[in-house]
Amino acid sequence: MKHFVLQRTSRSLLALALAMYLLFSLTACSKMENVSPNGEPTRRTTQSAENAGLTYDLGGSNVQGVLSSGEDIEYYVPAPVKNPGDRTVTLFIWNVDTWKTVQWHYRDTLTAKKLLAGLAYVTNWDLTCEVKPATQKLTFRWDKASSLFSGIPLRQNKEYWIGNQKELDACILDSVYKTMLENLGPSYTVYYADAEGNDLELTDVGVTIPANVPYSNFWQY
Repeated sequence: MKHFVLQRTSRSLLALALAMYLLFSLTACSKMENVSPNGEPTRRTTQSAENAGLTYDLGGSNVQGVLSSGEDIEYYVPAPVKNPGDRTVTLFIWNVDTWKTVQWHYRDTLTAKKLLAGLAYVTNWDLTCEVKPATQKLTFRWDKASSLFSGIPLRQNKEYWIGNQKELDACILDSVYKTMLENLGPSYTVYYADAEGNDLELTDVGVTIPANVPYSNFWQY
C-alpha cells in the first residue's frame, strides 16, 4: 500500500513538473515573438500611400515599414520594397550639415511624384503636395497636412533624425530641390507655394518663400 501511494505521489509530482515546464516555455515563446534580434520591441505597420501623403507609383507594389523602439524615441525603419522597379535613381537628403544619398528603384518614366514618393518612404516625412509640372519648371504646392505644417513626424528614420522644425523645413525643401535637379536635369527651375499657389509662409519658423521666385536654398530666406 505504501509503495502504491509513493508511486502515485511520484507520478503527480512528475505531471506537475511537466506542466510547469510547458507553461514556462509558452511564456518565453510569447515574449520572444515581441522582441527583435537586437532586443528591441518591434511591430509591423503598413506604410501606405496615405501615410506617405502621396500616390505611391511603383507598379502597384505593396510597401511596408518596421517601427523599431529606441530608448527615448521610436524610429521608423523602411523595409525593402516588394517587386522594386528595374531602374535606379539617387535620392539626396540634406541632414542638418551634410548630404546623404540613397538608391531608389522605379518603373517606367521617372517623374517628380515618383521621386517624392521615394523621399517620403525613406524618411517618413509627410510630403503631401500638388506637383504642377511645366516645360523645364516644377511647382510644388504644399498641403497643410505636410510635415512643413503638421510638424516633426512622431517616428523618423534614425539616419535622418531631426530635432527642430526649422531644420526639418530646410531638410525637406532642400532635399526635394536637389533630388529633382539631380535626376530630372539642372535646367529645371523649382518653385514652392502653399496649396492655393500663394507664397509659402512657414509661420512657425518665421520664413516666407516667394511663390514667383525660383527656389535655391532654404537659408537665404
